[in-house]
Amino acid sequence: YFIQLLPDTNFIDTSELSKISVPLPLLLLFSLVTGYKEEIFFRSYLLTTFTNAGVKFSTIALISTCLFALLHSYSGVIGVSIALINGFIFCHMFKKTKNVHVIAVAHALYNFTVLVMQSG
Repeated sequence: YFIQLLPDTNFIDTSELSKISVPLPLLLLFSLVTGYKEEIFFRSYLLTTFTNAGVKFSTIALISTCLFALLHSYSGVIGVSIALINGFIFCHMFKKTKNVHVIAVAHALYNFTVLVMQSG
């Protein structure tokens, strides 16, 4: 099965992906890698760098979360809305814990749950 790029858009046709059987350990690994790479950039790097430069946390949290949500625009309005909510939650968690591992694992668990539900 292949992911087909639609000719007139930048969106990915994922209708065939639900028919692919992927082992759970691979889904978990994919979820962890994705959770870590997104949280390291959107929360750890952006929030820390810009707050250290004097930008208010709330301002950079809003910008970071909007960028994070735009990254998920391939999943439509519902996916962007969920990414906005999760983004604000992850920003709050990062502000409280100052620990990228906590939010990366939370993000990974969310992704893993979604992937398992979609594949079943």
